[in-house]
Amino acid sequence: MNRVESRNAQDRTVELRIIALVAWFERWFLAGAIGCVFGLVIVTTADVISRYFLNRALGWAYDASLVLLVGLCFLSVSSVAARREHVGMELMVQRFPPSLRLGATVGAYLTGVFSFGLIGWKTLEYSIEAAQAGWVYGGFGIIPTWLPYGLIAVGSLLLSMRLTFEAVRSIRARLRADPPAQLQP
Repeated sequence: MNRVESRNAQDRTVELRIIALVAWFERWFLAGAIGCVFGLVIVTTADVISRYFLNRALGWAYDASLVLLVGLCFLSVSSVAARREHVGMELMVQRFPPSLRLGATVGAYLTGVFSFGLIGWKTLEYSIEAAQAGWVYGGFGIIPTWLPYGLIAVGSLLLSMRLTFEAVRSIRARLRADPPAQLQP
């Protein structure tokens, strides 16, 4: 094996390790999102029973449902993107010539990296600030506000990692004839 082939093999190994790490986080975050769905069902059911059968609403149920919904959305977003189950504007892009298609795809990935990276960074700052200040939701004051900010931050930052990897993978696949490594969801 010559030096170029050795270097390509090392690059491929690093790429596969990154894929495995991102996929590991996505699996755990998806498990968390499933837990959020279960929590939404429990909280909503308890609120309905309390409200309509006991004539006494659970004051914290609405706030808890919002936090669980945020968790569901942001913990699952990277897994959804990895499986290509998101909404995309591929009808137009498929008609582009290959070089323009690559530019549009990489441009979309990098726009997502920037947008979700910024969202993740700012909400991480808000989460830290809320935790240090001890902020809680109004009403009953039992749900800390750092929790939804933290969920948005980790979900957005993981999606930024996924989109960065996808942009690099698309460029490398175009520059080289070998197919890119695929994530097995």
